[in-house]
Amino acid sequence: MGPDVDIRDMRNYWKPGREGSEQLTYNYSWYNNPWFLAYEKERAYTNDVIVSQGNIKYKFNNDLKLLVRGGITTNFANSESRVPYSYINYGTSAAPYGNYSVNRDNRMRFVSDALLTYDKKLSQDFTISASVGASTRLDQYNKLESRTTGGLSVPAWYNLDNSRDPVRSTNERVEKQVYGMYGYVDLDYRNMATLSLTGRNDWTSALQSPYNSYFYPSASLSLIVSEMFHLPTVISYFKLRGAVTDATTDINAYSALLTYEIGSRWNGNPSLYLPDALRPPGLKPNKTISQEYGAELRLFRNRIGVDFTYFNYDRTNNVVEVPYRKLQGLQNFK
Repeated sequence: MGPDVDIRDMRNYWKPGREGSEQLTYNYSWYNNPWFLAYEKERAYTNDVIVSQGNIKYKFNNDLKLLVRGGITTNFANSESRVPYSYINYGTSAAPYGNYSVNRDNRMRFVSDALLTYDKKLSQDFTISASVGASTRLDQYNKLESRTTGGLSVPAWYNLDNSRDPVRSTNERVEKQVYGMYGYVDLDYRNMATLSLTGRNDWTSALQSPYNSYFYPSASLSLIVSEMFHLPTVISYFKLRGAVTDATTDINAYSALLTYEIGSRWNGNPSLYLPDALRPPGLKPNKTISQEYGAELRLFRNRIGVDFTYFNYDRTNNVVEVPYRKLQGLQNFK
């Protein structure tokens, strides 16, 4: 809006005698009346989130205990869009007869696991903590979208039944489930040396057999050298640490499947088309091997400190899209 336009003169944004059907603005080719946008073009949104969880603990003895827990999170998101008559837009978004749409997005995640833990002081020098467990995760997503096409038959009546042409509706449903078994062992020696080992195996519905099962371990070691040996008095604290981790993750639901997608309507008839990305069978989970090594040094009664860390990430089997020959009707190859 240029400085030659006084917004106060546009407060009554309907043309006289055309209330509800034609706005009064200063440029009918490019710009809507700002009062018209503020009071007539509306978008409502609500999002209700419910979180619940529970757990059960049982202690067999001083060393052995069991934990069973579960939780569910639900998300109900609703939105409604109202576009009035004479709304000025460009290209396919033009809406001279207005528009109306509603969206319903529902998400649910259920997570549960059981963990059996053993803590024991084996001797005066050694302490062990070990655990084994199993878990499951279920994700569900449901979406429903409906909107008028061709605009509204009657101005300002925002209802799907008021569509000039057949209502366009789409729905989507996505489910994914992951089962897992895992365990860890922590071995400590006099609070000076700690060795940690972990391992987990997951089974996911997003990948095809036999690649839907994958194991990823990790190992770490820390040594407080200043506690293990007599060092010069100038050294207050000296620690060495190192860790190697296999961080393997799966992919999004249905990403390994080549399925039809919804296309445009032709003469009122729906259409389907194959995606432009080729998804070969045998997709493997994403794997990242990380290495981290470091040292921590403190001098002169902790007055000076130095912390050094070296890390490296090696990624393999990552799912990426690469250009493909368009002459075969495909643009990408996963």
